[in-house]
Amino acid sequence: MLNWRMTWIGAAAATALVQPCQQADAAEFVLDPQHTKVEFEMRALGGAQRGEFTDVSGTVALDPRTESAQIDIHIDARSVEASNSAVEKVVRSRSMLDVNAHKDIAYRADRVLFADGSPKEIVGELTLRGVTQRIVLAVSRYECTPSDDEPERCSMIAAATFKRSAFGMTSYRMLAQDEVHLAIRAQGVRAF
Repeated sequence: MLNWRMTWIGAAAATALVQPCQQADAAEFVLDPQHTKVEFEMRALGGAQRGEFTDVSGTVALDPRTESAQIDIHIDARSVEASNSAVEKVVRSRSMLDVNAHKDIAYRADRVLFADGSPKEIVGELTLRGVTQRIVLAVSRYECTPSDDEPERCSMIAAATFKRSAFGMTSYRMLAQDEVHLAIRAQGVRAF
């Protein structure tokens, strides 16, 4: 039931033309909560049901030179907002996210595949409802904006599709598809 598109923490991917990050060593970025969104979509009741999480935090360290990474994203499940109140109530319920029992959602990765100095695929683990599963995020956009006046900012959009049943969300099978599309739109600010 969750379809995630990642836009590296700090939702709102950069809209200006920017150059790829050029780092000699791994640079750590702290996700900007004002510009980071984790969104999901699933087919239910004959249409697309969408929502997002508004409380997202974390860090990202990428080193294109050595193709290494450390990604740690935390989401407060209670911050879920859906396209309407009825859908939101179902998503929050024990049958789906069970936000009263499982407040934390986490995505951790230490393997990123790079192409031409930019991340293209993130291999990590999503923990949802206390269940951890391997999830591979496809990166569709990665940009950095260097600045002399402010810390460098990088933005990323990444997405994956997974089965909600793999995380114990097996209710409503007759009404909702098992596949969830996840998107992360994130923007990080370089930590010094």
